[in-house]
Amino acid sequence: MHLPEPIADAADKAQDLYSETADKAKDLYETATDKAKGLYSDAADKAKDAADKAKDLYGDAADKAKDLYEDATGSVKDASEKAVKAFNKLSTTQKVVGVALLAAVLGYIIAPKKK
Repeated sequence: MHLPEPIADAADKAQDLYSETADKAKDLYETATDKAKGLYSDAADKAKDAADKAKDLYGDAADKAKDLYEDATGSVKDASEKAVKAFNKLSTTQKVVGVALLAAVLGYIIAPKKK
């Protein structure tokens, strides 16, 4: 079927406008998709960096806590060894008097207070 020329021109113009609009919509969609992918990638990278930093901080804190624990354990162990050596150097009389004094002080501390 053959359309009159003004109608055929209008149909051609409408087809051209439709094609241009579809192309622009496709371009806008692709641009928006690329930007979204870029933003997602940036966000993922930042999240990974934050997770790595948190992991490093946790590791550092755990190492410091372990070092402090080992230092404290070593200090208590050293002190107890020194106390045992000093006690062993005491004479029997000194040991008896020391234990008696210690028992008296503990008894005084533990005994109920009278009002």
